[in-house]
Amino acid sequence: MDKNVDGAIVILTPQATTDILETAAIVPRVAKDVHKPILASFMGLVDISEGVRYLENHGIPNYLFPEAAARTMADISAHGQRGTMKKGLKPGIQLRDRNKGRSTNGKKTQT
Repeated sequence: MDKNVDGAIVILTPQATTDILETAAIVPRVAKDVHKPILASFMGLVDISEGVRYLENHGIPNYLFPEAAARTMADISAHGQRGTMKKGLKPGIQLRDRNKGRSTNGKKTQT
C-alpha cells in the first residue's frame, strides 16, 4: 500500500451476480500483508450477513454505511495509529458503534 495512504475502506454494493462470501474472503487475505487499518462497508438490500460475519470473524469491522467507516478511519488517522484491526487498537482509540453513532464504550459521539 502507498506510504501516503493511512488505511483502506472496502465498499461492496452487491449486484445480482456478486459472490459476497468470496469477496469477503479476499479482504483478510490482503489485509494480512498490509500494516494499516482496513475497514469494510458491505451494504445493499441483498443479504450480506454471511460476508459480514466472515469479515468480523477475521478482524475486519464492517459498517452499514461508508460514511461511518470514513469517520472511524479519520479517528484512527487523527491519532496517528498504524497497524491492522486484527492486532487491535492502541489505547485511546475507540471504534464507533457502526449503527448507533456511539463509541464502543457507550458514550455518544458526533455523527
